[in-house]
Amino acid sequence: MNRNLTGVRSRFSRTLRVLLFPLVVAGCSNTGEGLGAVEGVIQLDGKPLSGASVIFEPLNGSPSIGYADEDGQYELRFSRHAMGATVGDHKVRVSTAEDQEGRRSKERVPARYNVKTELTASVKSGHNSIDFDLNSGGPVVQPRN
Repeated sequence: MNRNLTGVRSRFSRTLRVLLFPLVVAGCSNTGEGLGAVEGVIQLDGKPLSGASVIFEPLNGSPSIGYADEDGQYELRFSRHAMGATVGDHKVRVSTAEDQEGRRSKERVPARYNVKTELTASVKSGHNSIDFDLNSGGPVVQPRN
């Protein structure tokens, strides 16, 4: 009886290692399966939109977010451990109402690029460079506290 139990544990342990190995390897990569790396530049009236958040929302699945640096360059992050965005079509929202640390500031981006976004993007497998040159024309909606 004890020998049978040891054999079962050994097979279970071996099976568990075989099943978990691909998950561990995938977790160590920069982009996960079904994700495409996304970077680009955000401009408003031809000038870098420093500090803007850039959110890609897929039709199905979790969104990805990035923040523009002083040159307007952003890179999307899907999760704490994975860079990129889900492969497929996305609604894109750009906002300056909250920075990377969660501090609120005045929204400078018209509503047609955030709360009522007209922006879309398609993410493909591999590397994607997606730039946005926004125009400041139109109403700006300030977030409520």
